[in-house]
Amino acid sequence: IKKNGKEEIISDFTYLQKPEEITFENYTLKPSSNGVLRLLNGKIFDTIKDTEIIGNYPINHILKRTNDDIIFSTHGGGISILKKTNSKISFNNKNVNVREFFYQNGKNYILSDGSIYVISKDKIEAKKFIAKDALTFYIEGNNAYVGTFSGLQFYKISKNDFILQKTIPITSGISKILKVKDKII
Repeated sequence: IKKNGKEEIISDFTYLQKPEEITFENYTLKPSSNGVLRLLNGKIFDTIKDTEIIGNYPINHILKRTNDDIIFSTHGGGISILKKTNSKISFNNKNVNVREFFYQNGKNYILSDGSIYVISKDKIEAKKFIAKDALTFYIEGNNAYVGTFSGLQFYKISKNDFILQKTIPITSGISKILKVKDKII
């Protein structure tokens, strides 16, 4: 939206981007408002309902592992795994509360329950507790930015360790960190 000749962001623009799509066997998996669409040759084959995955929780991420298993994370409902060898959900952990996924340089970074997990080649390389109220994060090179209910935290990453550099208190909290035109917002 333009206001007074300047662009202003009024919403998280990621909602306007194409949702994540992953190829699984001969199907394309795509999140939808009521589950995951399974597409075959560009047409809807069926829908894996949220209730079949882990209840009535919205799916917020789909990740394909190197062994072609698919991991679904939900907001409030944990993680489920769809194995390549089985079309039904084969693993369901409702105790994991995934807030955010990030991928950089061959590593997956997962923010869950206040910790950032560093995963490479399907193995957890490191787990670093950040803050119990951590909501979101963004990684750029060796810098990590973490949004919490308390404010914005800046970290340096060194050998999978996150070293706090400073915190900017923001009492209303930071729920999403974005990069737009080379600026972190």
